[in-house]
Amino acid sequence: MKKYTIRHALAALFILCFIAIAFLMTKNMLSGFDDGIRYYFYNHRNYTLTKVLTFITHTGDWKTIVILALGILLWKKTRNDYGLPIAGTTVVSVAVYSILKMIFQRPRPDAAIHLVEQGGFSFPSGHSMNCMMFYGMIIFLIWSVNKGKNDRRAVKIILSVIVGLNIIAIGLSRIYLGVHYPSDVLGGWTLAAALLTEAGVIYRSYMEKSRK
Repeated sequence: MKKYTIRHALAALFILCFIAIAFLMTKNMLSGFDDGIRYYFYNHRNYTLTKVLTFITHTGDWKTIVILALGILLWKKTRNDYGLPIAGTTVVSVAVYSILKMIFQRPRPDAAIHLVEQGGFSFPSGHSMNCMMFYGMIIFLIWSVNKGKNDRRAVKIILSVIVGLNIIAIGLSRIYLGVHYPSDVLGGWTLAAALLTEAGVIYRSYMEKSRK
């Protein structure tokens, strides 16, 4: 639809960013970028920060995301407005990153520097994709459901900031804990941002048709 042209263009831009990251990664042109950032994180490791970031990273585990999505889906009060779109984006996220990991088959950083157990391939970061899709959809729905009720604007802003910071923290935790390269995280974020943008268009188009 014409009214969504800007959103489609934004999604295309995110896709191009992902493609650029993937291309540079396959050509081994991101080693300097990845090593500079990840070794900076490793040099600032400490007991307290490790405990905090280990907890944060688990809020992006696919099992955690699936359980939360099912809870929102099964609870009658949130099923239609939140549960269905969140469950849909969660399924898409898991499916897409699982396929891409098998395509790129990028090995993870050396297991000797891992602070948590993690198997499988590295690119793109599944945690980064999942948290961007799941928590990003929550932010989108916070502002889309019951739109126009300004009496809750302050609450919406606070919740959006908290959830948004968690998205960033989960991605950074994957680098700190040694299970991902920075380019894995950026790849996950950019691809998820593209899918999330299109999911928003689908949701709003569906809601407009439902009202009619």
